[in-house]
Amino acid sequence: MRRILKAEGLPPERVLYVGDETRDIEAAKEAGVRMAAVDWGYNAPQVLSSLAPDHLLSHPSELLRIGTSIA
Repeated sequence: MRRILKAEGLPPERVLYVGDETRDIEAAKEAGVRMAAVDWGYNAPQVLSSLAPDHLLSHPSELLRIGTSIA
């Protein structure tokens, strides 16, 4: 992820990583980007929550609210 950020000239604070697995949360934290974990995918909400993502979403429409706070 850091390689992509560097190649695209993206500052980590302007990026939101969206994923549904624990490894997504770990990767986002390692790269220093914010993480939105979605609970309608692979891992259960309790498992995702235990890794403290920046956001835990239950519906796709919640992405709109988060996206406008980054722009």
